[in-house]
This record gives sequence, C-alpha cells and structure tokens, in this order.
Amino acid sequence: MTFTFTEKHIRRMFELANFEVPEDEMVFFGLRGSSPVTNEGVFDDSHVLIELGTDWTHQRCTIGQWLPGKSFAIHTASTVPNIVSVRKKINNNGYGVNMLAPCYLTDLPGTSDHRYTKGDHGLTSKLGPHRAFRNANKLPVWRTGDDDDYEGDDRLVYESAFDNLHCSRHMDSTTPGYSSFGCQVVAGAAGRRTSNPGGEKGSWKAFVNAAYALSQHSFRYALFNQGEALRTATLGVSKRSPTVRFGSTGDLVLHLQEALVDGGFNVGRSGPDGILGFKTLEAIRDIQLEAFGASGVDLVCGQATAAEIGIDWPAAVGKKPEPVHDLENGALGAIDLLDEGAGPEIDDKDMEVFFVTPTRETKPNGKVRWVFEDPVDKTRRYVGGEAKLQGFRGLARIRGFDAEKAPVYDHKDWIEQFGAWAAVIEPTGLGESQNSFTCLNSYDRAAFTFGFYQLAAHTANDNLILLFRKLLESAEASRYFPDLRLIGGKVHKETTSGAVSLEGAQRRVDGNNRVGEQGGFMDYLNGDMNSVDPAELQAASRLIHWAVHSEEHRSIQVEVAVELARKKVKRIADRMSGQGTSLDGRPVREVALALDILHNGRGGSETFPRIGRALKSDDPMAELSKIGCTDIFAGRIDRVRKAAERIQKLKRLKGLRYDVASNDFV
Repeated sequence: MTFTFTEKHIRRMFELANFEVPEDEMVFFGLRGSSPVTNEGVFDDSHVLIELGTDWTHQRCTIGQWLPGKSFAIHTASTVPNIVSVRKKINNNGYGVNMLAPCYLTDLPGTSDHRYTKGDHGLTSKLGPHRAFRNANKLPVWRTGDDDDYEGDDRLVYESAFDNLHCSRHMDSTTPGYSSFGCQVVAGAAGRRTSNPGGEKGSWKAFVNAAYALSQHSFRYALFNQGEALRTATLGVSKRSPTVRFGSTGDLVLHLQEALVDGGFNVGRSGPDGILGFKTLEAIRDIQLEAFGASGVDLVCGQATAAEIGIDWPAAVGKKPEPVHDLENGALGAIDLLDEGAGPEIDDKDMEVFFVTPTRETKPNGKVRWVFEDPVDKTRRYVGGEAKLQGFRGLARIRGFDAEKAPVYDHKDWIEQFGAWAAVIEPTGLGESQNSFTCLNSYDRAAFTFGFYQLAAHTANDNLILLFRKLLESAEASRYFPDLRLIGGKVHKETTSGAVSLEGAQRRVDGNNRVGEQGGFMDYLNGDMNSVDPAELQAASRLIHWAVHSEEHRSIQVEVAVELARKKVKRIADRMSGQGTSLDGRPVREVALALDILHNGRGGSETFPRIGRALKSDDPMAELSKIGCTDIFAGRIDRVRKAAERIQKLKRLKGLRYDVASNDFV
C-alpha cells in the first residue's frame, strides 16, 4: 500500500514515541518495511512511500534526514541485515550479525551518547573504507543462532555491535543484494574515506553529501517498526495512542517503570527514572513473549502491553482504545497492517499509487506462474506463466484466468470513433493476442511487450514507447507509474539525480540488447531478462490492472494501434509503385492481411516485393497468405485471413476501398 508521508507525520511519530525533538539539527530516522516511491534525496515537506515489508533480500526500508520544522529527504535503504549474512553466522551462534531493535539513538541522560558520528566505515574491508557514520556504543540488538529470523525468543542483547550507518554498495532496490551484517545501509555506491571524499553514487551520494555539508558532527537516529509510518499516515496524526521504546523519556516511561518495579521487574540501577534503557526494554520483551508469543514481540509498549501489566494507558485523541496488541506498530516477524474498516474513508479521486506483491505458484505439472489479488474487486488475476525463449526467461500471459473476465478488443466498440480502421486492426490483434487488452510477454529479446496489438519496448520512437507517451498524459498515470513523466514529449524517469530519459538508443545494464534498441526503457520494465524480476512483475501487474479497470487506458491502446496501422499501410502503399502495382482501390481484407505481414515481420527483406507480386496475382488473398507461412506462423495466418474475410462482409465496410491519396478507406 502506498501513502503520502509528511513532515507533520514525522514529528507526530517522534511525539507518540516519546522521543525528544531537537529543533536546530538534522536528525536521521529509519522506517522499517517502507520504501520510497519517488523523489529520493530531495528535501521536501512530503513524499510518497510504499509499505512492502522486509524480505531480508531487497532494500525495502527508508532512511531519512529530517530538518525539524522545515523538510526531510528519503532514501532507499535497509534497516535489517542481509539474509545471506544472517545464514553465514547461525553456526557461530549469531555472533557477527545482528538486527537493531526499534529505538532512539540519542544522548540519554546517565548513559552513553548513542548517536552516529561522521567517520569512515570499512577500515579493514577488502573493498576499502568510505565516509559514513560510525557508532561504537552499546546498542539493543537481536542475535539468532537457531534459524534465520529474529523473534521474541532470540537473544536480545545490549552490546557494542559497531552497527554503523553506511553505503549498501548496491544501487537497485528491485534486485536482490546489499551489504549489511546489522548496519543501517543506504542504497548506492561507496566513495572514498573522509580524508579523501567523493565518488559516491545513487541515493547514498545525496545522503552523505547533505549530512557532511553541515557543521553538525553527530546525528540522532530514530528507528521505527514495520507498518508504523503507514499507520500514522493512514489513521492521521491524532488517531494513534502513544508508545514507548528504547530511547523514550518522560512521564509515561516513568509510569511504566513504576508498574514494572511493582511487578518485580528490574528497570536498572537507578530505578524508575523516566528513561527507557535496556533493562526496561528487557522487561517489555519478557511480558510480550509470555502474552503474545515469539512472533508478537515488537519491543514497543503500547495499550496492549500496558493492559498485560495491569496499568492504564492513554488512548488516541478523540478515539477509544483500539483492540490491538503491540502489533500496533507491526511485529518484528510480520507486517500487521490496518483492518480494512479501521481507517478513514479514502476519496476515489485521491486513490493511492497502485502496488501489489504478486505471488509465485507452482502448478501440479511443475510449471511456475505468478498471480495477484486485485485490490479493487478481489479478483485473482494472472500476471503470467514463466516462459523461456532464445536463452531469455520471463512472463507470458494472454487473457488470464476465466474468472477474470479480462477485456477483449472488439471493433464494434470502437468503429464509431475510429471508422474502418477499427475493423482493419482486428485481424492482427487476433493473431497477436487473441485481441486481449492485457496480453503481455517479457521472455524474448524485446524485453517487454504489452497490449492487444502487442507493442514492444525495444524499438525507439515506435510501439510501446508511443503507448507510454499517451498513457502518461492521462490523469490516471500518477497512480500506476508515479516515477515517470513526460519532458518535451519524451518518457523520463525521476531519479535522485534528476529526470533521466528512457528513450532512444541506450545500452541495457546487462548488455542484452542490440545496437539502436532503447535499453533504458527495457531496463525499466524488465530489469533482468534471465529471470522474472520485481521490475517486470510490478510493471506487468500495473499495466494489467490499468487496462482492466480503465476505459481510457483501452481507448489509448486502440488509438496507438490505429496510428501504427495507418503508418504501416501508408508505407506499404508508398513501396508498391516500385513493385509495378498499387494499393489504391484495394478491398479492406487485402489491406488487413498485408498489414499483418508487415506488423508480424513475416516477409523478411523481401516483404515488399512479395506483397507486390501477391497483389498482381489472380488471387491476392491466397498469395498474401503464403508469405512467411512456416510451421510457426501457419495457424496465425489462417486465423488472420479468416478474420480479414469476416470484416470484409461488415455492413459498415461494404463497398469501402483503400484510397492512397487520403490514406483512408472511402
């Protein structure tokens, strides 16, 4: 689920957690399980985030920089260790890897200063040191020596874990991998050490430059649990009850500590002092473990934990206490989002950015497919089955599951708008996709092909990029592709370093394209042509959902198909004079079949001479049907020819013939 997160929300989260808010310095914060959608590295008073939850493989968190009362910047990050790192250390009883507990790292009275300070990370690394933010003080961290998760029955320790805040050495959140054994990491490439700075790339470059530009030497850090930012933004700033955790201070902490002491718990040498340190945190863990089980321990005391202790706890302003245990902020092991009926109503005009997480399924025959639940109508939608071709691997989808009732192109729905051309494109649509508006494939060299007319991503200034140009003019575009926009009529992607064009001849990162192909656009839609990757799953899901639920989207598909068909037919007409014949005066069926040859690329280098010879023959339809008629295309050609014969009989097309001068049917 996506949500708009504002500077007001950050302040409210600090206040609710009973964290001191400094007004004259930059503060770092981490949002576990929430990822930036757009505008990374830019200081503003609001940003769009998406709650994906952590998977320990991809960078699915946010680390932000907040200037209280002014603005904040967000960065793709991870606040949990990489699963590969965790598994490496299980046999070492978890030593060498950890997960930082939700906390506020600040200069707590009577304890050490936990803040991050400017300094180099990786002093002994083979990769070399780079400027970062160091922490050599004791921290509350989890360690696991039995399995690869962190839950309430794992070891909660207070140690100098040397969890720095540094570069993840991994640029892309959509592909697996990042460097963390417990450190907080921001996506990007590392630069050089403090004494010789520079060279950073990605979001990390913006992060480190913004902080190092300040005279401020040390930085407080607040780490929030999964779902907490989403909950604050969705319920509103006045509809959450307060909580306390490591680093919280004040009367509510004192109230909790006094009750814990009365219950026989140890809250530290000084007794109840209004400062939530590690001993008080241990008591919270013990209570939650007994009451809620290992998966219910989130180390945050709210209403439910307070109820287990037997003390009153403040409710949200204007709201009765909510029946949640401290999965109020999401347990460490799971994402606990809002009950569907608990939050405020959302006006349709303010719909969130569309996002789903497709699920991988293995069918009884061993084949793999991906599906998602449609958030609008709860329909189980098919994204595609995994397919391979010419060494590439990706998705293949035509119409999806029968129950989907996915939309299909029918010329009768569009003939009033597009005239004879609505019928002319139907045979090719049938051959390409069974006329399915949601047909797609991402398993061949084109990287990504979509729609009933099957428009491919690899061709510059043609096909799918033309569809995206028109789609991005729609008011609906910001819901489905919020990181794309048109600049000078061309498709650009917003990045931390500004807008980058996805058009024109560009090389793919993995090199899987030919000279002249637009690798930037291919990369955006399909990041890895050798596997089914998150980028193509998300692009496919968004396009499928958009086509299913939007008549405007389908109309744009038809408009682009008609434009392309008219260009191709004109190209054929222009070339026929050199073949000693003409397309002028030809019936609709012959034009439709010739169009399909060019669209499908069946004629090779002899396309136009072969079309010319067919048109001069006694039976043009029979001869056109022979062009490129291999075993692979025989079935398609037969279907397209029969469809072309059918449209010729339509009452609306009776007597119409192609006119070269107008490139139309008269």
